[in-house]
Amino acid sequence: MSEDIMRSTMSEKVYEVLKEKIIYDQIPKKEKITEQGIAKQLKVSPTPVREAFKRLTSEGFLEQVPYKGVFLKEYSQDDIREAYLVRQKLQGVIIQLLIEKIKDEEIELLEKELQNCLSSEEENIFVRLHSYYEMIFHLAKSNVVMQSLLAINALINIDILKKVKGSFDNDKYIFNCLKLMDTIKKRHITEAIILCEEMVNQTMEYVLQN
Repeated sequence: MSEDIMRSTMSEKVYEVLKEKIIYDQIPKKEKITEQGIAKQLKVSPTPVREAFKRLTSEGFLEQVPYKGVFLKEYSQDDIREAYLVRQKLQGVIIQLLIEKIKDEEIELLEKELQNCLSSEEENIFVRLHSYYEMIFHLAKSNVVMQSLLAINALINIDILKKVKGSFDNDKYIFNCLKLMDTIKKRHITEAIILCEEMVNQTMEYVLQN
């Protein structure tokens, strides 16, 4: 294995470990995070830590404060709400592109994936449906929108949703999910966008309240 590949692999591992620690509140807020400290903790050299820091900073998990160092990036309730409002519109665009591009045989595969997800014993509805939405994003074939969605993943992503506690109306969400699939099959773009935005709004209210 070449040195470049080994470094890339190690950087990816450090990135995943740090991201998980951030999401699950294992790194104290307002505490300076140093390359040397993380390298010592993970028993790696500073280089992959530095590369992981750059990636996590670009994704909005960390921030470089001038003359002070690297810290967790903090977000307010307003920040989270704004992120959801942006996501609401972007996912509407994803649904529109999906319906415009999807082939009949792909619709069958998408519906099958939905049924598989809904029949799962996974309790968390967001985790249960994750692969279904991943397929929607893939079939929409839009790198531009996907790059825009990545920019708000530091605030709202599947890993963060897994730790939100509170009562969520799964039945309503699943009902709308099935309706959304029906509108995709019928290629009703306007109705599909409205449903998609309603589902994102339901998730936003749940996260902000809990």
